[in-house]
Amino acid sequence: AEVQFKAVLNADSQNADAKAGMARLLAGRGDLDGALNFAAPNAGDTTARYKAASALFDEFAVQVGVSLRQKRAAW
Repeated sequence: AEVQFKAVLNADSQNADAKAGMARLLAGRGDLDGALNFAAPNAGDTTARYKAASALFDEFAVQVGVSLRQKRAAW
């Protein structure tokens, strides 16, 4: 997926879907700074970075909840 996101961003550096995909991918790897740089590249805009961080956190919290539910059901 990373290769495709990068290819899209090379062609269109403002592609919101590719930026969001890269942010998710990097956050999943634990590179939260890198994820925020894709989600909200303007480091001086603390409101945008806060919103991006909140969105990433919410997304991963849901994923953790789903995973726990599946593991509990399987148990």
